[in-house]
Amino acid sequence: MAFRILYIIIALIAGFLSYDIYRLYTGIGSSGNVPAEYTLGSQDADITVVEFLDYGCKYCSEVHPIITSAVKQDGNVRYIPRPLPMEDQEATRAAILAYAAGKQGKFIEMHDLLIKNYRVIDDAVISELGQKIGLDIDQLNIDIEDTGVIKDINKNARIFKKIGENRTPAFVLNNKIVFVPEERMPTVNDFLQMFNNLRKNH
Repeated sequence: MAFRILYIIIALIAGFLSYDIYRLYTGIGSSGNVPAEYTLGSQDADITVVEFLDYGCKYCSEVHPIITSAVKQDGNVRYIPRPLPMEDQEATRAAILAYAAGKQGKFIEMHDLLIKNYRVIDDAVISELGQKIGLDIDQLNIDIEDTGVIKDINKNARIFKKIGENRTPAFVLNNKIVFVPEERMPTVNDFLQMFNNLRKNH
């Protein structure tokens, strides 16, 4: 099916693990501009956290329950996952599937399934995951081939390049601070402290 070749036309970016720490950044204001159904948390939040991620990255998978727990515990943070097109073909296919699910308002739900259980994306998996979150499977297969999905993923890659990173997971807080975990995986309390520090320095 056409889905198998769509990733070929995506501008793939190379990026893998290595670690940095907090740094100030500017000019990344577009990273948080997405519809509500592509976010987790309050739409009136005073902090927005954007995560650039790779579905094939084990650290992205490990940090997922940590950042989502921190967002829920804080209660005033909006979280936006932005999956990237990667050299890993399956990671790119997963990103396509997530945004295709978004056409039916289920981006976050599909993202949650994909980041927790990364695997080969074939027709059976598409049907299985789509059914789990109540998608119209025929429409999902149509949306997988939508050029708008490719544009969304390429936009993520352009913003990621703009912030000067090539490592995942990378977090952008309030369009001002880029945080890539260093040496150890951050805890829920680490993220909560970052949120509080950002508010104090606002």
